[in-house]
Amino acid sequence: RLFRTESHPSLPPTLMRLGVALCETGHADLGEEHICRAEQILYASNAVLAPATRAHLEVAKAAHAASLSKWTGAVGHLETALELIEARTGSESNLEIAAVQARLGRALLESGDMARSRQVLSQALTTRRAQLQVNGKHV
Repeated sequence: RLFRTESHPSLPPTLMRLGVALCETGHADLGEEHICRAEQILYASNAVLAPATRAHLEVAKAAHAASLSKWTGAVGHLETALELIEARTGSESNLEIAAVQARLGRALLESGDMARSRQVLSQALTTRRAQLQVNGKHV
């Protein structure tokens, strides 16, 4: 009961993060409830969702699909999230891109697509290294 109203701007992202954490710890039903509630709140305002918000929602949905071993669904959600994140410009997106690429690589591996998994995981590593260089760290 951290938020007094459902209009608090931190509620949907918090619900999504909690939903993902629940899904990743074996509580898919509870995780799905939190993710669905976040989605309902976001769409209740009738506003167009920002690409970043849509990407976070896709990652949350992918976590739920993965928790049910629905790897094809997880891959689809993660590919959509990656497209939304890559559409934004700036090196600050690199860390997020690398994280989604890593999730996508795992989902592809679990779905049996070894070649694409290896390619995406390699891209994640390259993206992460590029971000470290931007931050002035040597790799």
